[in-house]
Amino acid sequence: MTSYKKEWENMVKENHINILKEMDGFKAGDWVEYTNDNGVKFTKQILGFRTDYQIPTNTVYLDKDSYWFCVPMSSIKPIKTLAA
Repeated sequence: MTSYKKEWENMVKENHINILKEMDGFKAGDWVEYTNDNGVKFTKQILGFRTDYQIPTNTVYLDKDSYWFCVPMSSIKPIKTLAA
């Protein structure tokens, strides 16, 4: 699986984005089930959170190819364990 964490970290630094490490019981590094707008589910890792995104309901950054686009908290569910 390709990780976009380094690219995301560079974007955050270059754009001076204030990132939160925890929100609503989730933490950066947690693995979640993400459901996109088409109902397709993916297992993704949380990179961080922000509360000042241009789409107010979108607050979660995930390690995915569109790492720059926050997704809504309502689109993720916790995964209890993830086999290595």
